[in-house]
Amino acid sequence: SRRSQQAQAIQELRQDHPLELLLQHGQMAKSSFHYYQHRLSLVDKYLEVKVAINRIFHAHKGRLGYRRITELLKQLGFTINHKTV
Repeated sequence: SRRSQQAQAIQELRQDHPLELLLQHGQMAKSSFHYYQHRLSLVDKYLEVKVAINRIFHAHKGRLGYRRITELLKQLGFTINHKTV
C-alpha cells in the first residue's frame, strides 16, 4: 500500500535525517511508522503453501476447487485447513 511504501522510504532516509522531521514532512504518525515497519519484517507463514496451491491450480488449468486442492496438498504432506485454500 501507499503507507507501507512511505514508511519504507522514511526508513531509508532515516540515516541522513531526523525521524521526527521525516514523519512531519510525510504526515505520518510515529505509531503508524512503527506499525508498517513491523509489518514489513514479518514472514508470511503460508508462503510455501501458497506456492504449492498456485502450482497445483495451474497444473490442472484452473479446473480444481478448494476441496480437491486441499486433498492434493494433504497428499503432498501439508497439514492445513480447507479455509486456507
